[in-house]
Amino acid sequence: MSKLLRTTLKILAVAVVVIGVFVGVLLYVVDPGRYRAEVESSVYESTGLQLTIAGDMALTYQPNLGITLNDVRLRNPQRPQELASAPRVNLRVDPAALLTGRLVVEELHVEDLHVNWYTDNDGNSLWATERLTTLRDETAGGAIADPDSPETRFNFIAVSGASVDIQNLQRGYYYSLRNLNLSSQDSNLAFLPFPVQASFQLVTPQAPSPWPVTLSTDARLDLDAGNLEISELQLALTPALLEGSISIDNLFDDYAWQARLTSSEFALDDLVDNLFGEAEESAPPTLPGTAGNNRWQTQLRASIGGDATQITLTELATTLDSMRLEMEGQVRFSNGLLPTNARFTVQTNALDLSPYLPAAASTADGSAMSAEIAGTATLQGVADPAVNGRPDNSAGRESALLSLPLAARLPTGINVQGTIDIDSLFVAGLQFGSMNLFTNVESGILDIELQPTTLLDGTIDGHLRINSVPTPSQMKLEWFATDIDVADLNLPPLVPGTLAGRLNLESRYSGSGLTVGDWLASANGGTSFTIANSAVDIGIIKQVFTSIAVLSPRGETIQQWPDIIRFNDLIGFVTVTDGVHEGQQVKLRMDNFDVSGSGGIDPAALTFNYDLLFTVLGAPYPQTIPINNRYNNVSWPVQCSAAFQDPVNRLCRPDLAQAREIFTQLGENSLQYRLDEVITDEAPEALQNSSRELLRNLYPDQPPVDEPPAAANPL
Repeated sequence: MSKLLRTTLKILAVAVVVIGVFVGVLLYVVDPGRYRAEVESSVYESTGLQLTIAGDMALTYQPNLGITLNDVRLRNPQRPQELASAPRVNLRVDPAALLTGRLVVEELHVEDLHVNWYTDNDGNSLWATERLTTLRDETAGGAIADPDSPETRFNFIAVSGASVDIQNLQRGYYYSLRNLNLSSQDSNLAFLPFPVQASFQLVTPQAPSPWPVTLSTDARLDLDAGNLEISELQLALTPALLEGSISIDNLFDDYAWQARLTSSEFALDDLVDNLFGEAEESAPPTLPGTAGNNRWQTQLRASIGGDATQITLTELATTLDSMRLEMEGQVRFSNGLLPTNARFTVQTNALDLSPYLPAAASTADGSAMSAEIAGTATLQGVADPAVNGRPDNSAGRESALLSLPLAARLPTGINVQGTIDIDSLFVAGLQFGSMNLFTNVESGILDIELQPTTLLDGTIDGHLRINSVPTPSQMKLEWFATDIDVADLNLPPLVPGTLAGRLNLESRYSGSGLTVGDWLASANGGTSFTIANSAVDIGIIKQVFTSIAVLSPRGETIQQWPDIIRFNDLIGFVTVTDGVHEGQQVKLRMDNFDVSGSGGIDPAALTFNYDLLFTVLGAPYPQTIPINNRYNNVSWPVQCSAAFQDPVNRLCRPDLAQAREIFTQLGENSLQYRLDEVITDEAPEALQNSSRELLRNLYPDQPPVDEPPAAANPL
């Protein structure tokens, strides 16, 4: 063997030995299993949270040197619930540092991470530990981190397929983030900017399908000082794009934060479609009760900030087409002596909500009816609901209104005061003047007061109170109208063109329930009203008495009654006991014409059913409706049972069987008792005090009647 060959073999042998020794040392030094206890104890010592690497730890070489952690779990030792878990966590490490026995993480990749962010009824977070509280206090006191602690530097962070459940039992909300993907480059704690991108689906109990959200921003973080800045923020919630910035200063001490956001102009109805439409719908859904071709162009701007003692909304400005709303407010947190207090102010310009609400059914001659009311117009015999000016109500819309929840539980530890000022409001064909609303929430009770507001040449005002302390909530409603011109008032049961005059009204109702429908089913109270300078289309009255007159052996001249009659006094009331569905007491007096009876309405079906008595009174009442004295004070049974949208000639019809019996008794002079009780009754107790002034003409003082009261009305 030559000398050269021997030398070469010796070199190879030495190299093999060196390589073997190096590999042995490397396998010992970089054995990932040796870091298991170090990583778990480091997390516990720094946070008080228990990290468990339930699977194995494997060393990877491609594409870079790293360590894979399998089945990683995090929990609070003081709580049974798991905080977070991930089936796989990949760490890219610094090889040079690894050879010296230090674990320096440069990149972090987490797959299928799940996080529970849970707060109990007492406001305690599932993540709270004594160590984290101590760490916050030490950082706030200027404590410096140990220079010998393991260095962690993230050149890249990637989270894929993650999910986050956020639940707060104290505040009563639950949200979930699904399919969360997040990435960040050059992440650091030296307050140097680094980019962050994220996308996720937001799941809320109110939305039928998840909301897709994307986020892009530049962040700066100084953990020692507790400062965080998020700039160049772009948050996309299709079709809306929010841009702005968020900053937090001195997070671990007397922190303060500020956020400024602006949006691009976007179609609000498209946003609502995307957020609340069913995911499987092939076509964009239409908002309930709206036209599908509307595009509600919206833009908003907001500036809000706060600290440990308060939150201040400096500005919130939003536009909807030509309408504008501006708001400011402040929340001062409880300081141990005073409860949390909040105030707000809302101001708007002229609001026209007509394009965003269902249009009323078109009428062939409804626009002319108000003018013709003083002439010879009449609606009797009309069979087309559209001609009556009645809207084509949607059963789905009414059901949604009845299902509207009342405030089930208003906060008792916070007081709220606010004002809402509206320059003017146009809705449902009605033009309201300047509106001022005052709101107050205190000890679980909400009060809303509407100051006198011009409407139809008159004024309206009212007060609403919801007491959420008892279960179910209790609600009281008071509503007043003064000198309202009813000729243009198109609300059930009024039909445009059938009534003119000046309305004065007082309504007071109270009830309880979880929804508006529940409240209507339990309501108690009443409404009293008068109409001055009234002109009434008596088409229904003529129709009823024409049907009755057919049975008269003498024949009557009902058709000679005028279609439109002006009454000196038009006054009445409705009382409600244990709900509006049945048991209502109704009275209407128009000079010598009296309507009395009982019944109810079905708000869900928009129908009514009343058993009434129609009576033409004798002296001393003005004989505005002429009738043979023989029929004075005779009560004729009439049933009014129909839908609000039915034509006028289908609303009421007489009981012909009883009418025939009345004619028989009249012919035999056996009708002993007429409607004396209608004349001498007193107003219901529920209305005597509140509506005494309105009802003073309905029950004029009369001398006592010597004869005994009738045992029963034979009708």
